[in-house]
Amino acid sequence: MKKRFLAFLLVTMLLVSCAATALAYDIDTAKGSIVRLDVYVKVDDPRADPSLLPPDGLIEFTGSGFAVGDISSNSVDYIVTAGHVVMHNVESGNMADTTCYLPVSLTDYAYLHVNIVEIRVLINDRSSYVLAQVAGVSDRADVAVVRLNTPISDRKAAVLLNKSDFPTNASLTSMGFPSASEVNLTGTVNDQMISNTSSVTTNHGFFSRYSTHAVTNGGDQIQTTAEMSFGMSGGALVDDDGYVVGVCTSGASSTDNVNYAVATSEIVRLLNSLTDAKYTLGPVASGLSTTMIIIIVAAILVIILLIVLIILAQKGKKSSRVLVFGGSLGGREVQLKKGTPVVVGRDPAKCQVVYAKDTAGVSGSHCTITFDGNEVTVADNGSTYGTFVGGVKVEPGRPVVMHRGQEITFGSDKNKAELH
Repeated sequence: MKKRFLAFLLVTMLLVSCAATALAYDIDTAKGSIVRLDVYVKVDDPRADPSLLPPDGLIEFTGSGFAVGDISSNSVDYIVTAGHVVMHNVESGNMADTTCYLPVSLTDYAYLHVNIVEIRVLINDRSSYVLAQVAGVSDRADVAVVRLNTPISDRKAAVLLNKSDFPTNASLTSMGFPSASEVNLTGTVNDQMISNTSSVTTNHGFFSRYSTHAVTNGGDQIQTTAEMSFGMSGGALVDDDGYVVGVCTSGASSTDNVNYAVATSEIVRLLNSLTDAKYTLGPVASGLSTTMIIIIVAAILVIILLIVLIILAQKGKKSSRVLVFGGSLGGREVQLKKGTPVVVGRDPAKCQVVYAKDTAGVSGSHCTITFDGNEVTVADNGSTYGTFVGGVKVEPGRPVVMHRGQEITFGSDKNKAELH
């Protein structure tokens, strides 16, 4: 029975451990939501100078993003990124258009109209990707959502924290895949565009202020010292608990270390405008499903119940022992009580277990059996024919420990008892 209890306890603890793992959230966990986007566009604008563009007009851009959805699900369908990563540029004047800042001459640049040919969400590298389509773009902030053509299980949904009130110098971390990080790699590795979660770059900084976008005069954004270099646009800005507080959008070109992220309020606003997009708001506990809460509570109750049963069972075992006699006393049971010695012999004046006067091999006061609440000991009282525990003779005056299942004999095998 004890082994069964322990087995059930182990299984239950494993279930709770799995549930606790699902609940655990920190910066390292947040990295599990980050992806790299590889976007291919073709220029379709009469202002473009063909000599300054690739022969086929096809241009490749990279950025970052993070998965959103129900954290209890094993797959995700949506990726949040910066609007300009998928060519919806706030500065171009109409965020509904797909534009790209490209040269129109050797000295001048302009936002030229482009067509998105393909959006790839990279999983591990350039050869491992899932195609995606733009699902929605904010009308006032540099944030967009893409829907994966095929749900993926290689990323876990990030937990969003809709927050605007940050403590002074609150610690923040930007996450993404900066293009600059590829420069120091070999040509072959650089071309692979390694994009697994262990290669995510994290830059630590502090909260500076909460403001609105200067161009749109709307769209909440966070200013931070957490660096956001080219390629990290669309990545996550997280707090010390790993909760997403914004989507990385721009970094300063100077040494002022001024960087911006669109606040989570704008992400939530955009996701709410989509029909079937799901997301999880933190803290994690508030985003748990009812089913998950029931499972965790039930598992905890089962563990408590098992522990109580085991304790009671052990307590019961330690609080009592029973001697079952054979021979002429066949079938008699004697309860051993803590601290109360039981003397076995033929003298009724001295013994609690009394054999008949003519019982061969049993002395008047043969032996004393004592239970101290933990162990049973047997002491021979100088009997004529000896006391044996487990077939071994007990030396007079030297108590020995007797274990459950062992037999004690008094003079001969005809007079014996078994400890239960």
